[in-house]
Amino acid sequence: MSDNFLPPPAWFDTAIEIVEFACKRKRKDDFIVDAKLRPQIVGKSYSYRIDVMEQLIRTKIVRIQDDRLAIGSSFDVEWLNNALISGNSKAWEFVAALGNNRAIDKKFTPEVLKKIGDTGEAFVLNELRKHHPIELHSQINHVAEYDDTLGYDICSPSIANTDYNSLLEVKTSVRQIPRKFEFFLSRNEFEVGISNRQWCIVAVSIIDNKPIVIGHIYCYQIESRLPRDIDDSAKWTSCKLSVEMEMFRPGLP
Repeated sequence: MSDNFLPPPAWFDTAIEIVEFACKRKRKDDFIVDAKLRPQIVGKSYSYRIDVMEQLIRTKIVRIQDDRLAIGSSFDVEWLNNALISGNSKAWEFVAALGNNRAIDKKFTPEVLKKIGDTGEAFVLNELRKHHPIELHSQINHVAEYDDTLGYDICSPSIANTDYNSLLEVKTSVRQIPRKFEFFLSRNEFEVGISNRQWCIVAVSIIDNKPIVIGHIYCYQIESRLPRDIDDSAKWTSCKLSVEMEMFRPGLP
């Protein structure tokens, strides 16, 4: 399989079945027998299933140990990395079946996270320009381009009321987490947000390489979930939040 090739959904479905066998440490021969007994339809034939298994073994995602299938030690496969970064839903379903979140997290280097963040910010900027008349476009300011210390990424006239500006901190995720949205919040972002009611988080999800706005949420809505400082010598600087989708208000503020 080429490093730049993205497998079709049927490949992922079969790969997930194989991973489930591997998680249960079932014998390789058991999978072969199971594949023979399945209906022989296009994309799910015996030969196709065996081919997918051999591909997983070659890439060390799955290994053979004492004639049994087992989860491998390496997930560093370029096509899989690219699929995850693009928010491919089947790829995320596949890695969820693998169950090694720590190995997956290692793929998201600061450079990769910046690329994902830049994509989300560019999408929000474009959406703002779509919503606002052209005479307001000059007031849409992408401040993160020249200053990353302000605690927000975009300053723009509010869609709800153009007499006011909204300070938008864009959080972008490619992870497919049902009913929740995960993101990191810095201490600086929180302090700006809690002192300014115009500040909000805009959640962007990239699914199958297509960004969508999940909605927006204000700092006071998540304040109770944030860490508490013990004293001046022990202060939090960044935290990871997992927020229910229903907490986000629809669209842009």
